[in-house]
Amino acid sequence: MSYEVKCLKCNRLSENLFDFKCPSCGQPLSVKPLFDFKVEAISSKNNSLWRYVKFFPYIDENCIITLGEGWTPLVKFTGKVYFKLENLNPTGSFKDRGSSVLISALHRRLKEIGGYLSEDSSGNAGASIAAYAARAGLRTKIYVPENVSSIKFNKYKV
Repeated sequence: MSYEVKCLKCNRLSENLFDFKCPSCGQPLSVKPLFDFKVEAISSKNNSLWRYVKFFPYIDENCIITLGEGWTPLVKFTGKVYFKLENLNPTGSFKDRGSSVLISALHRRLKEIGGYLSEDSSGNAGASIAAYAARAGLRTKIYVPENVSSIKFNKYKV
C-alpha cells in the first residue's frame, strides 16, 4: 500500500515523510493513504490498535513500537450511551494510540540520523511520548510550560 505527502494549500508533493511544511509555500503537509479502506484488511486475530496496521502504509510491521495500547473496553452507561475506558491504556491516556503510531513511523529514521524526539506538553501527551520513545530507545526532550499546574508537574516528574 502506498501514500502521498502533499501540501494542503498548493498541492505540491513531497517525497519525505519527515517534511512537515511545504518547501514552496510553507503550509502544512498532509499524509494521505492511496487506497480504500477494506474491512477484510483488519486483523481479527490482533486485539490491539495494530489490528489496523494495513492502513498505516508508512509503518513497517516488523518495527512497531507498542506497549499494548488499544482494545480498551466499552462500558454501558445508559440506553445507547457507552464510555470507552481509555484510562486503561499503558500511560492512562488515549494519546497512547497516536504515540504508538508516531514512534513506530519515525524511530528507525531518527536513530539513523542520530536525532531525537522533541515534544511540548503539560501532561498526557508528554508522558505518552516519553514512554513510547523510551520503548524505542530514542533520545527525547519533553518541554513543559513554566506555568503548568503543580499537580500535573509532580504527577509526571521523573
